Amino acid sequence: MPHEIVWMGRIPARIDFLQTVPGLAFDDAWPRRVIVDVAGVPVSFISREDLLVNKRAVGRPQNLRDVRALELAAGVEPDTRGRHARKAKRKPHE
Repeated sequence: MPHEIVWMGRIPARIDFLQTVPGLAFDDAWPRRVIVDVAGVPVSFISREDLLVNKRAVGRPQNLRDVRALELAAGVEPDTRGRHARKAKRKPHE
């Protein structure tokens, strides 16, 4: 099934394997993946920008809270419409 999710482990250490990701096409997202060395094993993760696209496409309240938190953590000021963001202006040091 294309929307099937496979889980491994238990919360809080559970891993979700998704066969489809709303808002993204695999062929577009794959080149943007982030590869992280985990105990000597290269592991591919969705890029931050693609994760934001996905969370906006899903649109559940928790996903939108996640988008806001990720943008704030990156120093980006979220748009009040929740669709686009811009870099937050930094105040000069006094």
